[in-house]
Amino acid sequence: MRIVLREFELRSFLPRFLTIESNSLMMKQLLSLFFLLACGSFLWAQDQDDPRRQFDFWIGTWDVYKMGTDTLVGKSEITSILTGNSIKEEYASTQSLYKGTSLNSFNPQNQKWSQYWVDNGGLTLELKGTFAEGKMILEDQMNQITWYQMENGHVRQTWVNKADGKVLFDGEYKARER
Repeated sequence: MRIVLREFELRSFLPRFLTIESNSLMMKQLLSLFFLLACGSFLWAQDQDDPRRQFDFWIGTWDVYKMGTDTLVGKSEITSILTGNSIKEEYASTQSLYKGTSLNSFNPQNQKWSQYWVDNGGLTLELKGTFAEGKMILEDQMNQITWYQMENGHVRQTWVNKADGKVLFDGEYKARER
């Protein structure tokens, strides 16, 4: 496809000092720049709607505190892996030898998130869920874990036993000072 603009139409888009005859290279560069910016904006907008980005608010290096206190309970490293298609969590308690790791990913076939958690005590969890109203909610038959980004940029994680409603963990992830 070839697009041809008449000189008077093209000149209306350019400052007066640019002319087609004397600045054809510059014109090609300007059009190339415009094209790249337009494509980049389109791709950025698509990325914002990509469900694989819904849990990105959790990515970071965190100090984890008991919610509403200054009691440090753990340290967590959340990283994007597999070219942005999954998230890996590595958690270590600051109060014991407890450690755990999770792998999190969005499944486009069923439109759900999955988390597989393992820890050094032998616990394994296989959670599934969705992101809605700014919250990631993953659960199995016995557990429901919710994450959301707070107004101050911290992330809150609440783990509830579904059978009795008991809160098993309520933590606030604060970005670690470097």
